[in-house]
Amino acid sequence: FTVRTMIPARNHLEVEVRSFSGRSFRKRRSALTASPNDSSTPKKGKKVIKNRPNNFRADRVLANRGYGSRSECHQALKARRVRIFENGRHRTLTGPSDRIAMNVPLFVNGEEIPPIPLLLVYHKPKWVLSVMHDSRGRPNLSTILPRFYADQPDLHPVGRLDYDSSGLFLFSSDGQLTHRLLHPNYKVEKEYVAIVEGQVDPEKLQSQLDSGVVTGEGNHTAVLKRVIPLKPEHVDRLQKHLLETLPEEYNATDFMER
Repeated sequence: FTVRTMIPARNHLEVEVRSFSGRSFRKRRSALTASPNDSSTPKKGKKVIKNRPNNFRADRVLANRGYGSRSECHQALKARRVRIFENGRHRTLTGPSDRIAMNVPLFVNGEEIPPIPLLLVYHKPKWVLSVMHDSRGRPNLSTILPRFYADQPDLHPVGRLDYDSSGLFLFSSDGQLTHRLLHPNYKVEKEYVAIVEGQVDPEKLQSQLDSGVVTGEGNHTAVLKRVIPLKPEHVDRLQKHLLETLPEEYNATDFMER
Protein backbone atom coordinates (compact mmCIF):
# COMPACT_ATOMS: atom_id res chain seq x y z
CA PHE A 1 0.00 0.00 0.00
CA THR A 2 1.01 3.58 -0.60
CA VAL A 3 -0.10 5.65 2.40
CA ARG A 4 -0.21 9.42 2.14
CA THR A 5 -1.11 11.80 4.96
CA MET A 6 -2.70 15.06 3.84
CA ILE A 7 -1.98 18.02 6.12
CA PRO A 8 -3.25 21.46 5.04
CA ALA A 9 -0.33 23.89 4.90
CA ARG A 10 -0.87 27.32 3.38
CA ASN A 11 -1.56 26.91 -0.36
CA HIS A 12 -0.32 23.36 -0.81
CA LEU A 13 -0.41 20.02 0.92
CA GLU A 14 2.51 18.55 2.79
CA VAL A 15 2.58 14.81 2.20
CA GLU A 16 4.18 12.21 4.41
CA VAL A 17 5.10 9.05 2.51
CA ARG A 18 6.06 5.96 4.46
CA SER A 19 7.81 3.01 2.87
CA PHE A 20 6.76 -0.38 4.26
CA SER A 21 10.07 -1.94 3.23
CA GLY A 22 11.62 -0.76 6.51
CA ARG A 23 13.26 2.41 5.21
CA SER A 24 13.26 5.56 7.29
CA PHE A 25 10.32 7.96 7.38
CA ARG A 26 10.74 10.86 4.93
CA LYS A 27 8.76 14.08 4.79
CA ARG A 28 8.64 16.12 1.61
CA ARG A 29 6.33 17.91 -0.70
CA SER A 30 4.98 15.21 -3.00
CA ALA A 31 5.46 15.60 -6.73
CA LEU A 32 1.89 14.38 -7.08
CA THR A 33 0.61 17.63 -5.59
CA ALA A 34 2.96 19.82 -7.59
CA SER A 35 1.78 21.21 -10.90
CA PRO A 36 2.70 18.88 -13.79
CA ASN A 37 2.95 21.97 -16.03
CA ASP A 38 6.37 23.06 -14.83
CA SER A 39 7.30 26.11 -16.88
CA SER A 40 11.05 25.86 -16.28
CA THR A 41 13.17 26.70 -19.33
CA PRO A 42 14.39 23.58 -21.20
CA LYS A 43 18.05 23.18 -22.10
CA LYS A 44 19.07 24.26 -25.58
CA GLY A 45 18.63 21.55 -28.18
CA LYS A 46 16.29 19.48 -25.99
CA LYS A 47 12.92 18.44 -27.35
CA VAL A 48 10.06 20.28 -25.64
CA ILE A 49 7.16 17.99 -24.65
CA LYS A 50 3.88 19.70 -23.88
CA ASN A 51 2.37 18.36 -20.67
CA ARG A 52 -1.29 17.65 -20.23
CA PRO A 53 -2.91 18.23 -16.82
CA ASN A 54 -2.39 15.31 -14.40
CA ASN A 55 0.29 13.69 -16.59
CA PHE A 56 3.60 12.56 -15.09
CA ARG A 57 6.93 11.18 -16.27
CA ALA A 58 6.63 7.56 -17.34
CA ASP A 59 9.57 6.41 -15.20
CA ARG A 60 7.92 7.93 -12.11
CA VAL A 61 4.59 6.22 -12.87
CA LEU A 62 6.29 2.86 -13.42
CA ALA A 63 8.38 3.17 -10.24
CA ASN A 64 5.29 4.14 -8.22
CA ARG A 65 3.70 0.84 -9.28
CA GLY A 66 6.54 -1.13 -7.71
CA TYR A 67 8.07 -2.44 -10.94
CA GLY A 68 11.61 -1.71 -9.79
CA SER A 69 14.08 1.03 -8.97
CA ARG A 70 14.00 4.31 -10.87
CA SER A 71 17.04 3.22 -12.92
CA GLU A 72 15.42 -0.15 -13.78
CA CYS A 73 12.27 1.65 -14.93
CA HIS A 74 14.44 4.05 -16.91
CA GLN A 75 16.15 1.15 -18.72
CA ALA A 76 12.86 -0.63 -19.53
CA LEU A 77 11.42 2.55 -21.03
CA LYS A 78 14.60 3.31 -22.99
CA ALA A 79 14.45 -0.20 -24.48
CA ARG A 80 10.82 0.48 -25.51
CA ARG A 81 9.51 -2.50 -23.57
CA VAL A 82 6.69 -0.48 -21.98
CA ARG A 83 3.27 0.07 -23.53
CA ILE A 84 0.12 1.85 -22.38
CA PHE A 85 -3.51 1.48 -23.42
CA GLU A 86 -5.39 4.70 -24.08
CA ASN A 87 -8.01 5.95 -26.52
CA GLY A 88 -8.87 2.37 -27.46
CA ARG A 89 -5.40 1.28 -28.57
CA HIS A 90 -1.97 0.23 -27.30
CA ARG A 91 0.97 2.61 -27.66
CA THR A 92 4.67 1.95 -27.02
CA LEU A 93 6.36 4.60 -24.92
CA THR A 94 9.48 6.14 -26.43
CA GLY A 95 11.39 6.90 -23.24
CA PRO A 96 11.42 7.79 -19.53
CA SER A 97 10.39 11.42 -20.12
CA ASP A 98 7.11 10.55 -21.87
CA ARG A 99 4.14 12.01 -19.97
CA ILE A 100 1.27 9.67 -19.07
CA ALA A 101 -1.68 9.58 -16.67
CA MET A 102 -0.95 8.02 -13.28
CA ASN A 103 -3.80 5.47 -13.60
CA VAL A 104 -3.37 4.51 -17.28
CA PRO A 105 -3.25 0.73 -18.05
CA LEU A 106 0.47 -0.04 -18.33
CA PHE A 107 2.32 -3.13 -19.61
CA VAL A 108 5.98 -4.26 -19.49
CA ASN A 109 6.90 -7.05 -21.92
CA GLY A 110 3.16 -7.67 -22.35
CA GLU A 111 2.50 -8.11 -18.61
CA GLU A 112 0.18 -5.59 -16.98
CA ILE A 113 1.62 -3.62 -14.05
CA PRO A 114 -1.42 -2.44 -12.04
CA PRO A 115 -1.35 0.61 -9.75
CA ILE A 116 -0.48 -0.05 -6.10
CA PRO A 117 -3.59 0.39 -3.90
CA LEU A 118 -3.74 3.87 -2.45
CA LEU A 119 -4.78 4.82 1.09
CA LEU A 120 -5.12 8.50 2.04
CA VAL A 121 -5.19 9.53 5.70
CA TYR A 122 -7.00 12.83 6.24
CA HIS A 123 -8.07 14.85 9.27
CA LYS A 124 -11.60 16.03 8.46
CA PRO A 125 -12.41 19.41 9.99
CA LYS A 126 -15.89 20.45 11.10
CA TRP A 127 -18.37 21.69 8.50
CA VAL A 128 -17.21 19.37 5.72
CA LEU A 129 -19.76 16.83 4.44
CA SER A 130 -18.68 13.18 4.19
CA VAL A 131 -19.89 12.93 0.58
CA MET A 132 -18.19 13.55 -2.76
CA HIS A 133 -20.89 15.93 -4.07
CA ASP A 134 -23.45 18.27 -2.51
CA SER A 135 -26.34 19.88 -4.40
CA ARG A 136 -26.32 22.86 -2.02
CA GLY A 137 -22.67 23.65 -2.70
CA ARG A 138 -21.46 23.05 0.83
CA PRO A 139 -17.83 22.00 1.43
CA ASN A 140 -17.49 18.26 0.81
CA LEU A 141 -14.79 15.65 0.37
CA SER A 142 -14.26 16.37 -3.34
CA THR A 143 -13.45 20.02 -2.57
CA ILE A 144 -10.67 19.14 -0.13
CA LEU A 145 -8.97 16.51 -2.33
CA PRO A 146 -6.15 17.64 -4.63
CA ARG A 147 -7.28 17.34 -8.25
CA PHE A 148 -4.98 14.38 -8.88
CA TYR A 149 -6.73 12.29 -6.23
CA ALA A 150 -10.23 13.58 -7.05
CA ASP A 151 -9.79 12.23 -10.60
CA GLN A 152 -8.90 8.70 -9.41
CA PRO A 153 -11.89 6.53 -10.43
CA ASP A 154 -11.36 3.87 -7.73
CA LEU A 155 -10.65 6.21 -4.81
CA HIS A 156 -13.58 6.37 -2.38
CA PRO A 157 -14.25 7.50 1.21
CA VAL A 158 -14.19 4.85 3.93
CA GLY A 159 -17.22 5.44 6.14
CA ARG A 160 -18.35 8.89 7.19
CA LEU A 161 -18.19 11.51 9.93
CA ASP A 162 -20.99 13.92 10.81
CA TYR A 163 -20.98 17.40 9.28
CA ASP A 164 -20.29 19.07 12.65
CA SER A 165 -17.59 16.61 13.77
CA SER A 166 -13.88 16.30 13.06
CA GLY A 167 -11.40 13.43 13.10
CA LEU A 168 -9.53 10.72 11.21
CA PHE A 169 -10.92 10.02 7.74
CA LEU A 170 -9.69 7.47 5.20
CA PHE A 171 -9.85 7.29 1.41
CA SER A 172 -9.10 3.93 -0.22
CA SER A 173 -8.79 2.53 -3.74
CA ASP A 174 -9.12 -1.06 -2.46
CA GLY A 175 -12.70 -2.27 -2.08
CA GLN A 176 -11.66 -5.34 -0.06
CA LEU A 177 -9.86 -3.18 2.50
CA THR A 178 -12.88 -0.87 2.77
CA HIS A 179 -15.14 -3.87 3.37
CA ARG A 180 -12.88 -5.20 6.15
CA LEU A 181 -12.76 -1.80 7.84
CA LEU A 182 -16.50 -1.16 7.74
CA HIS A 183 -18.24 -4.54 8.02
CA PRO A 184 -19.27 -5.29 11.65
CA ASN A 185 -18.13 -8.92 11.34
CA TYR A 186 -14.49 -7.77 11.42
CA LYS A 187 -15.02 -5.74 14.62
CA VAL A 188 -12.66 -2.89 13.73
CA GLU A 189 -12.75 -0.50 16.70
CA LYS A 190 -13.41 3.22 16.28
CA GLU A 191 -12.87 5.72 19.07
CA TYR A 192 -14.96 8.87 19.50
CA VAL A 193 -14.74 11.87 21.82
CA ALA A 194 -18.10 13.52 22.63
CA ILE A 195 -18.80 16.70 24.59
CA VAL A 196 -22.23 16.53 26.25
CA GLU A 197 -24.30 18.94 28.32
CA GLY A 198 -25.21 18.07 31.91
CA GLN A 199 -23.94 15.45 34.37
CA VAL A 200 -22.86 12.00 33.16
CA ASP A 201 -23.22 8.86 35.28
CA PRO A 202 -20.40 6.59 34.02
CA GLU A 203 -22.02 3.35 35.28
CA LYS A 204 -25.40 4.18 33.73
CA LEU A 205 -23.78 5.24 30.46
CA GLN A 206 -21.71 2.04 30.27
CA SER A 207 -24.86 -0.01 30.92
CA GLN A 208 -26.58 1.74 28.01
CA LEU A 209 -23.57 1.16 25.76
CA ASP A 210 -23.50 -2.53 26.77
CA SER A 211 -27.14 -2.82 25.67
CA GLY A 212 -26.25 -1.19 22.38
CA VAL A 213 -27.51 1.64 20.21
CA VAL A 214 -29.96 0.59 17.49
CA THR A 215 -29.52 2.16 14.04
CA GLY A 216 -30.65 1.25 10.55
CA GLU A 217 -27.57 -0.98 10.28
CA GLY A 218 -28.26 -2.99 13.45
CA ASN A 219 -27.40 -2.88 17.15
CA HIS A 220 -24.03 -1.34 18.09
CA THR A 221 -22.34 -1.79 21.47
CA ALA A 222 -19.41 0.25 22.77
CA VAL A 223 -16.88 0.48 25.60
CA LEU A 224 -16.70 3.66 27.69
CA LYS A 225 -13.06 4.72 27.94
CA ARG A 226 -13.35 7.56 30.44
CA VAL A 227 -15.47 10.53 31.53
CA ILE A 228 -13.72 13.88 32.03
CA PRO A 229 -15.73 16.65 33.77
CA LEU A 230 -15.18 20.09 32.24
CA LYS A 231 -14.83 23.25 34.28
CA PRO A 232 -17.21 26.15 33.46
CA GLU A 233 -14.39 28.19 31.88
CA HIS A 234 -13.59 25.28 29.56
CA VAL A 235 -17.24 25.07 28.51
CA ASP A 236 -17.31 28.81 27.76
CA ARG A 237 -14.15 28.48 25.69
CA LEU A 238 -15.58 25.57 23.67
CA GLN A 239 -18.86 27.41 23.14
CA LYS A 240 -17.02 30.49 21.88
CA HIS A 241 -14.94 28.37 19.50
CA LEU A 242 -18.09 26.65 18.20
CA LEU A 243 -19.78 29.98 17.43
CA GLU A 244 -16.66 31.28 15.68
CA THR A 245 -16.44 28.24 13.40
CA LEU A 246 -20.13 27.93 12.48
CA PRO A 247 -20.81 28.22 8.72
CA GLU A 248 -22.60 31.37 7.57
CA GLU A 249 -25.87 29.52 6.84
CA TYR A 250 -26.36 28.95 10.58
CA ASN A 251 -27.80 31.64 12.82
CA ALA A 252 -25.72 31.54 16.00
CA THR A 253 -28.62 32.62 18.27
CA ASP A 254 -31.00 30.02 16.84
CA PHE A 255 -28.30 27.37 17.10
CA MET A 256 -27.74 27.99 20.82
CA GLU A 257 -31.49 27.81 21.51
CA ARG A 258 -31.79 24.30 20.01
